[in-house]
Amino acid sequence: MPLTRADGPALAVIAAFLLSGCMGSSSGSSSSPPPGGGGGGGGPPGQTFDAHDPEAVAMDGRVAAMSETQAMPTSGQASYDGYAFIEMSETGQNVRPGDAGYEAALGQMALTADFAGGGVTGRIHNVGVEDGPTLGGQLDISNGQLSGNGLSGKVTGTLTGSDLGDVTADLDMNGTFRGDGAAAVGGNFTGDVTFGGGGVLIVGGDSGFVAERSP
Repeated sequence: MPLTRADGPALAVIAAFLLSGCMGSSSGSSSSPPPGGGGGGGGPPGQTFDAHDPEAVAMDGRVAAMSETQAMPTSGQASYDGYAFIEMSETGQNVRPGDAGYEAALGQMALTADFAGGGVTGRIHNVGVEDGPTLGGQLDISNGQLSGNGLSGKVTGTLTGSDLGDVTADLDMNGTFRGDGAAAVGGNFTGDVTFGGGGVLIVGGDSGFVAERSP
């Protein structure tokens, strides 16, 4: 997943989360909150999104340079930490800043792959809106499955604190493990995001995620 904005400049960010402009302004840190925590809440505008941007872009570059994993682990579990980035618009097509309804958000991702059982779980948290606030709550990864060197799953949940009320995401995720021993994973999101007022934006553009295996 290329972590560049549709208009060209590197996105200082990536795996997401939601909405600039009408959602408010953005914020955060690159360290993960304690397990079970979620979301940010009320940081200065721009803090979370801006803070995660450089490391997310750097991680995306490292993972993109790895070849796809050829020999997947068949036992045990592994934890991955990284970032999720979402771009959306009214149509989801040719998503670019300036398009009708364009919004973008960046969050941290924590993912666990169960190589023995073939499942994937996790969450996206500490989500910051581009030029907007850090949102409360988190998005959960469910119905995760491993197949070969790939993974798939659902990303759902509700985030709070936007100017338009609660933000509910219903996304599909698909990704590929990369590096020796499944050292990292990256992929994309598709789906939609619904605002408290009933508005819907379609996820597209460079939306996706990247994460590296924790030591």
